[in-house]
Amino acid sequence: MATAKAWKTGNSEPAISHQTPPAGGELVVSPSEDEQDGALAASDPALVVYEPGSEPHVVPPRAVQRGRPPVIDEACKSRIVSLISYGMSLRQAAARVGVHHTSLLKAMDRDEQFADQVAAARFDAGAQPLLTVIRASRSNWRAAAWLAQHLGQRAWKRDQLEEREQEETRLAAIRKRAKE
Repeated sequence: MATAKAWKTGNSEPAISHQTPPAGGELVVSPSEDEQDGALAASDPALVVYEPGSEPHVVPPRAVQRGRPPVIDEACKSRIVSLISYGMSLRQAAARVGVHHTSLLKAMDRDEQFADQVAAARFDAGAQPLLTVIRASRSNWRAAAWLAQHLGQRAWKRDQLEEREQEETRLAAIRKRAKE
């Protein structure tokens, strides 16, 4: 069972185990809080520090970054999202920032929040041209005519489908009566 060590001294500075014992200090060896429950392994580097006039506390080990640092950091992610919201594709945005598009896709796989931001930016980019035409239609008759024609075609197609369905049901009812 691993134990954490700290040097108990009379001064106000906490002394920890990797230091040499101060003059007049006594070595105090105590298990950390989790070790008392038997939850920690023998290689746990947690350290109990005793400060004069306060309760002992556990100093957790520092996280160590290993491997290659990420190519796409937070600043790069925000730039990519803004480029995509302007209408660039993923490949264009990745090239503009200076990373390969597969690195961008892997970053999206690792970071779900970033992937959601990219999806929202792509949606905004798709809606941008329609919003521009709607804004222009307020002062330009050609833009208004184009908008009426294209939005009207959608409504016209929907009306045509409804009329066709009604006609098919009416014809099916007539055929059913004819067979009887």
